[in-house]
Amino acid sequence: DGYSPGTPNLIILQHPWPNTPESYFTEGIGLISHNFQREWPEVKTINYLTGIKLLPEIRKAGALEVLYHDNGILRESVRSNVFIINDQEELITPDTNILFGITRDSVLKAAAGLLPITTREVRMEEVYGAREVFITGSNKSAMPVVRIDGRPIGDGKVGHWSKIMKEKLEAYREAYFQQVKV
Repeated sequence: DGYSPGTPNLIILQHPWPNTPESYFTEGIGLISHNFQREWPEVKTINYLTGIKLLPEIRKAGALEVLYHDNGILRESVRSNVFIINDQEELITPDTNILFGITRDSVLKAAAGLLPITTREVRMEEVYGAREVFITGSNKSAMPVVRIDGRPIGDGKVGHWSKIMKEKLEAYREAYFQQVKV
């Protein structure tokens, strides 16, 4: 899966990226939270050791990834940025001590004019009480989160805005590929 540890080797392969299971988008995913702040969070690294160490807990919980917070302040997922939609239909994402991902930036652009956007400190209480949560990454698009630490998010189903953001990101990606003739 490109994430689980194995015997160290240098292997370079070129092949299509495996398709993400459609159920992740139609049924949503689960996350577990963990108190952790990545070292140099603004820098893209491949240091996933904390996430790898937590794989047994992640799998036991039936979750896909771990959600990092720093003493109750939301940060990011192991390989993803995080967005919440609150009851006022405001899109909120952390603005400090995170990797400012390319897909995160695309979501902020795609959401402009659709709903209010706020980038600020986000407490975990807000995350648990959000109407919707989704994570983003170049290999995830906008992936809906329906439970964190076993608690349902919103009504426990994939939300309206998660679906819209996925559609917007896919349209953005397709337009880009047409532009560069990929």
